[in-house]
Amino acid sequence: MKNLVSEKTRRKLFKTVRKSLGLTQAAMSEKLHISERAYSDLERGRRGLSAATLLYFLMLLSEEGRVQFLREIEHELEDDEK
Repeated sequence: MKNLVSEKTRRKLFKTVRKSLGLTQAAMSEKLHISERAYSDLERGRRGLSAATLLYFLMLLSEEGRVQFLREIEHELEDDEK
């Protein structure tokens, strides 16, 4: 099964959001309820994104941030259909 969020989007978005919140990888992993290693792998594109982690991540974003994130996913899915 294909990951809903591509590696490219994950790598860019997770690191950008973490830094904008002023969080370390350790602090971000706590907020997402995953290990530091799992978060590091996620940010580097070495790990997929679980539904639970995605939900915790979305809760960290502002309403505008959630909308933007979901639009990026929508564009990726549309591109995959072409």
